[in-house]
Amino acid sequence: MLSIWRANVDCQPVLCKHVVLKYISKYASKVEPKSETYHAILSRLAHAAPSESPILQPIKQFLAQTVAERDISAQEMCHMLQKIPLVLCSCHLFSLNMSQIVFCCVSNDTNNTPTTPPFIFSYMQRPIYLEHLTLLEAARSWSFSPNRKKNPWKQNLRDKIVRVYPHFTSIPPSDSSSFEQFCWSELLLYKPFRSIPHDIGTTTYEIISHWHHIKGTYVVCHIQHAK
Repeated sequence: MLSIWRANVDCQPVLCKHVVLKYISKYASKVEPKSETYHAILSRLAHAAPSESPILQPIKQFLAQTVAERDISAQEMCHMLQKIPLVLCSCHLFSLNMSQIVFCCVSNDTNNTPTTPPFIFSYMQRPIYLEHLTLLEAARSWSFSPNRKKNPWKQNLRDKIVRVYPHFTSIPPSDSSSFEQFCWSELLLYKPFRSIPHDIGTTTYEIISHWHHIKGTYVVCHIQHAK
């Protein structure tokens, strides 16, 4: 191990898991010092060199420093070259963008618009036995893959953390410009739907009216709002 690593290795007994967590968090959050720009390095070396020295000397020093200085640590570079993930997460995350801009214009007929995001479009085409499922429940507890021909919908062994955009910490005032977006997001998340024009609405009045019908019938939970 010492011949491969070519560095000192210190060993000490682990007496407490909190010490290990502190040690890991210390090095995980440690930032490599940012190297200077080429212009800054050459300018610094030129000012430090004696006035009578040839110009070749600062240029040699400049080349030596640009080779040695790096913004990425050697360990991180080894991971990148070997295609080893730099970060591992024990949780599975899923993002849902509820912005009306993403959906573009919703047609006035009962057909779902082709601009609907893929997962939400698949949710609207879900099988009958998932009829009661809300979009949030589908994103958290189910996965969809068209490659699974017989059963594209599969229940997850572990619930995912759903990240929702845009971020609302409270209900906006009814006369604010963001109130319609809030109602739109809540309807998509907590009301089972098949057709956006029919179940969610196409006009401001329809969207707000449909939200008032489900207001108080759902509990906001298991969502990580993305900023």
